[in-house]
Amino acid sequence: MPKKAKTFFGNLEQALAADKNHVYIGNNLKGRAVLLLDIKDASGKSISVKIPKTWVPIDLMLFADREAIRRSDSIRKLHRNGAIRFLDATEADEIMKTQEAREEAKRAGLLSELGQDLVDMMAQEEEAKKAASAQALEVVVTNENDSIQNFFKNAINEIKGFADDKENVEEEEIVKKILDMKSAWYVDQEGVTKGDFIIMLNDARQALSNAGKSKASEEIQSIITTLEKEEE
Repeated sequence: MPKKAKTFFGNLEQALAADKNHVYIGNNLKGRAVLLLDIKDASGKSISVKIPKTWVPIDLMLFADREAIRRSDSIRKLHRNGAIRFLDATEADEIMKTQEAREEAKRAGLLSELGQDLVDMMAQEEEAKKAASAQALEVVVTNENDSIQNFFKNAINEIKGFADDKENVEEEEIVKKILDMKSAWYVDQEGVTKGDFIIMLNDARQALSNAGKSKASEEIQSIITTLEKEEE
């Protein structure tokens, strides 16, 4: 079900005061009845506004200015009789920017009433919003991947640091660190490819081997061998 704007509970004067740029209304009649509003401009010329039965909010300010709308007895009468309802302008404005609303406006024959320029403008606003959201998502993903890469780089550097440790850290501790890192990679591989991970491991393995820490070096070699045998 499409989202519908909530009712603005107030009279015409209050609706005009609530938002200086819009006065949204909806056809409140049952069935498919079409309403016809009569609005007169400053010169007294009548402007007929067709209100089809649709969930799309209709902005009276697309057809007449504030004073012309304020002078309209037709709007007041239809509102008093419950034939139309005023809509929350903020919600209605957001709804009218959606693709679903544009399609419904076309189906209801409102495009000619609204004007194609307005429809195109709303479409451009929606596309700009989607592009901004996509860009924000890309930044978030990139930052997340950077964080993952830094985690593994720091872990490798810590393991390599054990090779130079003057206090001769127990190899069991180094091996545990290696196994923890391997488990972490299998859980989240998005930020570091298998090839990059193997390069990092080889770097650490060589440092440990040069330091004579054979057990830790052999553990890394075992992990590398397993990774190379696995299918991509």
